[in-house]
Amino acid sequence: MAPDSKPVDGATMTVCGVFEIQVFKSVGVAVAPGLTGTPRMGREPRTMGRGRSLRTVILFALAAAGALVLWACDEMQAPQQEAYVLRLGNRMVSIYEFKTAVEVAQSAYSQKTFQDPSARRVVQARVLGQLMEEMVLLERARELGISVSDADVDRAADEIRADYPGDIFERTLLESAVSLQDWKEGLKRRLLVERVIEEDLAARIDITADEIAEYYESERGHLEEQGASAPDDITEQVTRQLRRRKAEAAYGDWLAKLRKAHPVVINARQWRMIREH
Repeated sequence: MAPDSKPVDGATMTVCGVFEIQVFKSVGVAVAPGLTGTPRMGREPRTMGRGRSLRTVILFALAAAGALVLWACDEMQAPQQEAYVLRLGNRMVSIYEFKTAVEVAQSAYSQKTFQDPSARRVVQARVLGQLMEEMVLLERARELGISVSDADVDRAADEIRADYPGDIFERTLLESAVSLQDWKEGLKRRLLVERVIEEDLAARIDITADEIAEYYESERGHLEEQGASAPDDITEQVTRQLRRRKAEAAYGDWLAKLRKAHPVVINARQWRMIREH
């Protein structure tokens, strides 16, 4: 490890849907703890009320933000080593990429919000943490041989675009200064992170018949409101919700082990300079 570098823990993200929401907060679509003011959502898709549509909105924002981080993997020369903010193996986030990601996060809030310099530092720290976690999860995907095909990306992109009427999708990309190709690259990384969490954590969690019965009794009214009636449908829905809850509870320990196995290095000198300006 270089003398001016150190591993730094990022903010813990939760799994699956909650994981997405937490990252979504970091790009300004919900008021993050420590910040004041109301973020500006921009255009909303026509079906925000549906769960599927909320997920597509989240993935759209995550992919747009992720498109700005190139994850350079070439062998770094000496000048490049000074210019990085984060590094994990051959992956790195440059100063420019980090600052751009912070600007994207800040752009969702009014300028008044950031009259207090501490608000900007909160965003910087949150973006740093989110990028570090993504680097760890992408490295885990490489380690396990988990991948996302171009067809997977195209299907997800089509689903997201379907929730934006007319030319709103293209106009939103234009306003974000992100090309369609770069956005798809960001989307591919988000889908890969989802797949790692699903295959390496959620899918390994066992759900017992007693747990299903207990959960059903405690949540019967809510399940009926959701229209679940057939036994197989109820069992499937309860199993999915239980697995998600247990995965969320296990996420912190799981991620801590990954961080220990794949420590992310922060360039302390560059980080100090960023925080001071």
